[in-house]
Amino acid sequence: MKKFYAFFMMLAMVSTMGLFAQEAEVPAFEEESSDNEWKPYIELSAQWNSKYMADGAVVNPYPTLNLDAYAELKGFHVDVWSAMDLNEYNRPDGGSYSYKNNREYRAEEIDYEIGYGYTFDKDVLGFSPLSLGIAWKYWQYPRAYFSHDNPLDFTIALNNVLDEESKFGLKFGATIRYELEHYYWYGWLFSTLSYQITDELSASLTANLYYCHHDAANYKYGDNRSLFSVFQTVAKLNYAINEYVSVGCYVEGAWALDHDVRAGWKADWASSEENFRAGTSLTFAF
Repeated sequence: MKKFYAFFMMLAMVSTMGLFAQEAEVPAFEEESSDNEWKPYIELSAQWNSKYMADGAVVNPYPTLNLDAYAELKGFHVDVWSAMDLNEYNRPDGGSYSYKNNREYRAEEIDYEIGYGYTFDKDVLGFSPLSLGIAWKYWQYPRAYFSHDNPLDFTIALNNVLDEESKFGLKFGATIRYELEHYYWYGWLFSTLSYQITDELSASLTANLYYCHHDAANYKYGDNRSLFSVFQTVAKLNYAINEYVSVGCYVEGAWALDHDVRAGWKADWASSEENFRAGTSLTFAF
C-alpha cells in the first residue's frame, strides 16, 4: 500500500511540472464562449456487440446491447452505461455456467460514473494539450445477484502530438485504476491514431497495454506477481449523418500476454488466449 501511495505522489509531482480519461475516454474540453458556457454536452448511444468483452476477457460470448447516457458540463461528467443480454445466456437452463438467475433480455451489468477532467492550454507543454482526469465508478452486476465493483480511475494524456492542421491525430497516455472494494490496482498505456477521411467520415486505431500489480494479478488470475497481462486493439469507423446523429462500426482483438492470463482465459469455456469481437453503434449528441 505504501508503494501505491508513493506512486501517486510521484504522478502528481510530474503532473505539476508540466507534464485523462476513459477506457473510457472523456472528450477533450474546448474553450467555451459566454453564450454556451453553461450549456451541457449530452450524448446518448446504443451499441450492438457480437459478444461482451471487458479488458480483453469474454464476459458474455453471445450478442449484447450497450445503452449509454453521458452528460458533461465545465469539465464535470456523469455517465450511466448498461450491458443488455440479447439471448438466453443468463437463463437457469441457458448457456452460462456461472449465472443462472433469469436475466435474459435484461441488464446483466449497470455502471455508474462521475468524474472531472481538465485540459491545460497547449502552451503548457508547447506541443500538445495535456489532460488530467479522475473518475469514480460503481459497477453493479444484477446477473450475479447484484454484486459490484467500485473502481477509481486516474488518467493523464497528451491529446494531440501532431500538427493541428493535419488530418491525422495522435493521442496517448496512461490510466491507473484502483479497486476500492478489493484493494488492488492495475493500469494501462493507451494510444489512438485517428484520421479524418472526409468531413463526415473518420477512422481510428486504438491500442491498450495492460499491467497488473501483484495484488490485482492474484485477484484476477491467482498469481501473486506483477505482470503485463493483455494487449488490446480496436479499429473504428464513424460517419456523421448530420450535426447530431452518427453511426459507427468497430472490430476488436485482445491477446493474453502472460501464461497465467492465458490459462485463466482458456479455463473459461467461452474464452481463448485470443479474443475477438465486432459491433455497430448509433449516437445522438447535442
